Amino acid sequence: MRILQATPTFFSDNSVIGGGERYVDYICGAVRHHLNGDSIRCDVLSFGHHQARIERGAQSDMVICPGNPTDWPSCAGDALDGLLSEYDVVHIHQCLTPWGIFVAARARMAGAIVLGTDHGGGEERHLEHFPAIANVFDAFHAQSNFAKSTFSSLRVPCHVIFGPIDESLFSINRSRRNNSKIVALGRILPHKGYEHAIAALPAAAELTIIGRNYDKAYFHHLIQCSVGKNVKFATDLNDEEMIETISRAGLLLHTGVHVGYTGTFYAKPELLSLAPLEAMCVGTPVVVSQAGALPELAKVCGCKSYRTSTELSRMLELHLADELFDATPEQVRTDVIAEYGLTQFGRNYIRIIEALQVAKRK
Repeated sequence: MRILQATPTFFSDNSVIGGGERYVDYICGAVRHHLNGDSIRCDVLSFGHHQARIERGAQSDMVICPGNPTDWPSCAGDALDGLLSEYDVVHIHQCLTPWGIFVAARARMAGAIVLGTDHGGGEERHLEHFPAIANVFDAFHAQSNFAKSTFSSLRVPCHVIFGPIDESLFSINRSRRNNSKIVALGRILPHKGYEHAIAALPAAAELTIIGRNYDKAYFHHLIQCSVGKNVKFATDLNDEEMIETISRAGLLLHTGVHVGYTGTFYAKPELLSLAPLEAMCVGTPVVVSQAGALPELAKVCGCKSYRTSTELSRMLELHLADELFDATPEQVRTDVIAEYGLTQFGRNYIRIIEALQVAKRK
């Protein structure tokens, strides 16, 4: 079986701003984990200035086709069509964008089974009035129950598979954990709601916000909010440094919002949220807001969800007193892997693909 994960948000500086950059690799990891060396390829397609193929292991390459996803006609060409014809399954990420629908249509014409996942990167404006456009997809995959709700107006089957998180990339480091150190992780954009984390921060705690700065005005607002607070910004950490920082922390705080600091409404702020899952994989517990899919994470022992700013402040005080969570780091990790890890995702993902293959042959 040959599977291609097509994404605009992974490789090129021209990428659409939206979540899911790590997600395609996690899916490839889940597929390889489930099939365990069987005849399988799970490659990643993205777009850039020049065509290229980057080998990343025996069963996964990164393929670059010429084009700019924000200008989808620039992605058309023989390079894309030829590549799509090599795969049995093409999984489109940011599937509701004009780019996503275009690549899905080309994959459908090439004879592939076409899946789609939304990561909140935007929607083709004609979908509202012409939902049949979505019929270029055989099925949608939703990474949470909240994500499934975003497909409710489209007459295409949607399957929920929680996660995945690649637990093999993370391990527990208990010896250096410090309860007074709190971290927040994610791109610096208004829907992340970092100002709420800053406002609730107890005087005895330190908050480190980890993420690239995509919005200068919002970043300036956060600096103003931080006056008199023990807040640090780490905007250029690599993966190893990020993992080390969240491993040392006593808590990860994820304060996503539907209404930003300027009053802007965000319909799909958190369709899954990898940051809390990554934190729990290193044994660090998390506190999350009620935005999007975040409250769904509270089904695992290492996560609690707050409803109000008062409740958040109270949770942070309990955390500093070591009274918020009973679970050990090992229990936090085990529980999140069972619900969101590679094994359950790979099993369900391949089951859906096999069912679509049977239906296609009929």
